[in-house]
Amino acid sequence: MRQFDITATINPKTVDDKFLIDLHQSGVTIFRINGAHIDPSDITEISKKIKKSLKNKVKIQVDLEGSKIRTKDIYEPICIKKGKLIELKQTNFNRTDFISILDKGDVILSSDGQLELTVEKITKEKVSLSSRCEGFLQNNKGVHLTSKSLAHLPVFTQKDQILIEHMKESQIDYAGISFVRSPEQVKEVLSIFHNSPVKPIIKLETKEATKNETLKQILSLYDTFSIDRGDLMSEVGIIQFPEVFNHTLEACLSYKKRIFVATQIFASMVNHNLPYISELMEFSRLYHANISGIQLSEEIAIGKYPFEILKLINEMKKSGEK
Repeated sequence: MRQFDITATINPKTVDDKFLIDLHQSGVTIFRINGAHIDPSDITEISKKIKKSLKNKVKIQVDLEGSKIRTKDIYEPICIKKGKLIELKQTNFNRTDFISILDKGDVILSSDGQLELTVEKITKEKVSLSSRCEGFLQNNKGVHLTSKSLAHLPVFTQKDQILIEHMKESQIDYAGISFVRSPEQVKEVLSIFHNSPVKPIIKLETKEATKNETLKQILSLYDTFSIDRGDLMSEVGIIQFPEVFNHTLEACLSYKKRIFVATQIFASMVNHNLPYISELMEFSRLYHANISGIQLSEEIAIGKYPFEILKLINEMKKSGEK
């Protein structure tokens, strides 16, 4: 049976040794930690705990937050109602200059594209937004501008730079490089990780990186990539997403790159013990396309049926090999 990695997102503050061992025995080969949610100084202890529990049999991936715009200091989820305005202050974004680049009419997507907000009014310190849908805007969620490029933003935040130094000394195997937008940024990443024990995984999740010529240049520079479908959909919009995703995946496969796919692989199984037909069909399509692995996030981190998901994946893999 061919190598097919299953990456499981965990919360290192709450996960216990037995859960880690059970996940590994059920097929998980890589444990992923979101670097946006941890203190860089904790990474050494986290790594030691995981490696000791699994006797160095698994890999550890830490995703850097990169230039992603996120909500901040939202202590209670904000109820979004169709036709009603909400106000966000500049301090409600991880980049306080975010409001300054907005224009009236700009469309902002959040929560993996599930929330679509339109800029109605801007002042120096806050922005008023309307919505065509209902939901909740939560803290630390990605924010995407569909009409503007953020290519001017650096590939690493100051926290990322500190985290990278800790990672290099902490038995971390992979670094997920978020929101890369150009070949020049890929070169910068490779330079920083040159001769490092940590191997970068370049995440293809921006509208700039997935444009045809830029994508070709990026793929010519490196060998390991991941496509985060949630962030990519928020970047390009729901109508363009299927075409952009398929084009990006096909390019990676045609260039014979190691490619992972992330986000909502079996999202329905966060709360239900059986998947949707569409999820089964998509997983089968991806597996038979010879991707290198998948990333499970909410399915493992907060899901009610993590082991049922892993059993299902293993059985589908076996069936696919016959």
